[in-house]
Amino acid sequence: ADQSFICVDGLSIKYGCTVPSYAEAEVIRTMMQRTNGPISLLADSSKWGVVSNIEIGRLDQFTRLIIDNGINEEALREISNQNLDLIIANKIHSTENR
Repeated sequence: ADQSFICVDGLSIKYGCTVPSYAEAEVIRTMMQRTNGPISLLADSSKWGVVSNIEIGRLDQFTRLIIDNGINEEALREISNQNLDLIIANKIHSTENR
């Protein structure tokens, strides 16, 4: 792939990026190995500090982290010390019925 987008169930500086199952971890690791371009990590702020069963990698193995603006200041400081771009997405609430 030219790039990939990876979602995780937990992320922390100490324990890295984690998912609940070995099978899911293997698929993600294979995707990461076969990606020739940027690898983006997608997570909402509730995942910060959560540790799931299987580590798929460290934060610095990703090109960028895309996370919502609910992330706290302490976490932002920790993330800023990692070798990755940080994109903070705003929460959008729609009042339209679809």
